[in-house]
Amino acid sequence: MIEMAVNSQYPPAHLQTNGSAARRNVSRRAILAAAGAAAVLSTAPEVRALSAESAQMIHMFAFRWKPVATEEQKNRAIAEIASFRGRVPGLLEVNVGKNISPRGQGYETGGVMKFTDADALAKYAVNPVHTALLAWLLPLIDPVEIDFPISPQSR
Repeated sequence: MIEMAVNSQYPPAHLQTNGSAARRNVSRRAILAAAGAAAVLSTAPEVRALSAESAQMIHMFAFRWKPVATEEQKNRAIAEIASFRGRVPGLLEVNVGKNISPRGQGYETGGVMKFTDADALAKYAVNPVHTALLAWLLPLIDPVEIDFPISPQSR
């Protein structure tokens, strides 16, 4: 099963009027802020339900930074996420950095984490180091996240 949060825009930006785009961005930001807060509080049981097996889990994320975010804050986010290695039980790998893809659609920062299993991923959602990061980071980003089990065929 794949859990996915998709940040879609319809109609595409090039077909919107300026007023329509501004209203849509304000609404989208409000929805994303509420969704981020809800995710922290409600993700753990849902992620546990992803797999009855003990399959390793992948957690992918990308951030579109809001205009108020500084370079210092962007670098701080990368450093803090990288520091989760050895501090979060069940976290096997952390890879995070600045996006260099020309097809990044405005997502400037991204990362991939590997967890021992769905339970470790669920516990990460409410881990104090993660929630401390979210406390200052969520107001600065429009995030997208994708979580999925690693299939036996890809190991």
